[in-house]
Amino acid sequence: MAKPTFNYMPCLRCYYCEFLVMSTPAMETGNQRQIRLARVIASYQAAAADEDAAPSSAGATDGRPRKPKAGFTADVWDHGALDEDDEDDEPQCCLGPDEATLRYCPMNESLLPFKLLYVFLRGGVACIMPYLSVFLSLLSLPPSTVGILLGLPCLVMAFVNPVFGFVADKFQCRKAVLLLCLSLWFAFIVSVTFLRPLKPAACKEVVDNLWEVSRTFPKDSKEYQHLLCMVNRSLDEYRMEGRPGGQTEEEHWKPVLSLLQLPDPFSTGLVGTCASTAARDHKDPISALTENIEQFGALFIPHVMAPPNGTSAGIGWLFERASLLQSFVKVFVLMSLGEVMQGPTMALTDTATLNELGEQQWNRYGWQRSFGSAGFAIYSIAVASFLGLMRFPQMICGLEIEIIDYCIGTVMFGGTVACAFGLLFACCFRFKYYTNAEYKFSNVLPALCSGYYGSIMVTALVLAVCNGCVAGYLSWHLRSLGATEITLSLVLAVRAGSELLLAFHTPRLIGCSGHVELLFAGLLVYCLRFLCYALVTNPWMVLPVEVLHGMSIALTWNILVSLLCRAVPFECMATLQGFLSGIYFGLGHGIGAIAGGFMVTSYGVLWTFYSFSFGVFCYAIGFFLAVKAFRPPRKAVTSYQMLSSKDPLW
Repeated sequence: MAKPTFNYMPCLRCYYCEFLVMSTPAMETGNQRQIRLARVIASYQAAAADEDAAPSSAGATDGRPRKPKAGFTADVWDHGALDEDDEDDEPQCCLGPDEATLRYCPMNESLLPFKLLYVFLRGGVACIMPYLSVFLSLLSLPPSTVGILLGLPCLVMAFVNPVFGFVADKFQCRKAVLLLCLSLWFAFIVSVTFLRPLKPAACKEVVDNLWEVSRTFPKDSKEYQHLLCMVNRSLDEYRMEGRPGGQTEEEHWKPVLSLLQLPDPFSTGLVGTCASTAARDHKDPISALTENIEQFGALFIPHVMAPPNGTSAGIGWLFERASLLQSFVKVFVLMSLGEVMQGPTMALTDTATLNELGEQQWNRYGWQRSFGSAGFAIYSIAVASFLGLMRFPQMICGLEIEIIDYCIGTVMFGGTVACAFGLLFACCFRFKYYTNAEYKFSNVLPALCSGYYGSIMVTALVLAVCNGCVAGYLSWHLRSLGATEITLSLVLAVRAGSELLLAFHTPRLIGCSGHVELLFAGLLVYCLRFLCYALVTNPWMVLPVEVLHGMSIALTWNILVSLLCRAVPFECMATLQGFLSGIYFGLGHGIGAIAGGFMVTSYGVLWTFYSFSFGVFCYAIGFFLAVKAFRPPRKAVTSYQMLSSKDPLW
């Protein structure tokens, strides 16, 4: 039996109901009623033309409106099919979308490409995220400097995203701009593979560099005791094993490290031995190592384990400083440019998703994007597992170090982005243009400058600053509490689960509470999260706190998108998404990373979290009062827009 198709021709009774609503005064001017009447007639005529039937033949022979049949189209989000045997008295086209969706929950195949595209794009981000943070650890930079380096690409993104959105709308080339940004993102990240390897330092220079590192620690500090422990163990192993015979200094030191093969800055291999050796009486651990290097070469094992207070020394002293600095600049520039291109790629993907959903289903946007969060968590766990398998020891100038091969991350990134390219072409990925109206940037200004929408934009900035601080320094704080890779992976999994749960229930929550109230609740949840981060003393205690992640991230972002999209015409959608993503993922994340870095350096991570908690609470109160004082401006009408069969008036 052939699968019937869905009949989207609205029933005459529904049109008559809307006409009665239009004829009521209800604070409408005559011109507004005429516009709505024209839209009803245009929708009815278009539906009749699609059915290849005259308007008079729209009803059934018994005088009752025809019942829609089972099936789907691209204009409805996961809308349920109606059973042909259902003989309810009320015509099904008059049912609300929630009731029909609850009764029937099939998958809308037209939206599967968008879900998969989010999975691939966010999965690509997860593949390359660990590399830059590890490379930064080689330089032993303070949190303030790390914050500046992480925040600079975000600040550039705040300018680039609106520009690409403007170009895509002005010339109606959204798909071309999306492909361009995706290609540049792929090219910048993959090009890191072809950079020259790091140049290792000579044995004497390695010890001199290590001496400089040790001078930064007081002799009574835990860092110094940890360094003393490692040197003692190295000397013990030398005395027990002796110098490997027949090997020269040059044979120990082979420059085989590429930029994608870096020493592991974190290791727990010395936990059981440090306690027994750290208390030995050595005048200077580095001097003890230096006295023997001319005789037998260093047999030092430079595992950098996080000592009890959570800090760790970098291992950049293994390489020539000039080579390390040059390599860092190249890697940082390429990775930053890739991150900048990632911004407009995601913004244009959001625009395509919103266009496919249609105005009446914008509240469902978060459910589509949440698949990206699930993909991010899955790829993060997969990459972490593969990196755990890609560890191997290597002798360098008598130094036995453990190497992590990050090539697997780059390979997975290339394959994932290639899948995104294939999806864009194989599924005929396209953008819908509902109107031929001329693009005017002035139609976007009310969404940015009015009191109501301006307060929403400022709230987006505040939420992004909070998210930037959490993304930049929560993992660092958890590591200081003794978190392992398993703990951090579980944190990502809990976050993804909370985002999926909240994204699925977002439309119902919006219908029950409203946009502004949920934004206010999201701010309060951030306040609670920062307070919990400051109070926890065990990294496992963060897992239940991360259940709130969906409320503060997925829910608030979905509300921001669905609320601000109603402020502009369809032809300005990419421009608005460019501004919103630039403010949120660009300016807000950059400010959060930079401000958080300076606060962590000056006051410590605990007082930073306390300060953010208090600041967010104060802003939440001010936002709730301000948004109630303003009324949203009227949306600019640039052309007639066809009514959807799921119009809330029906």
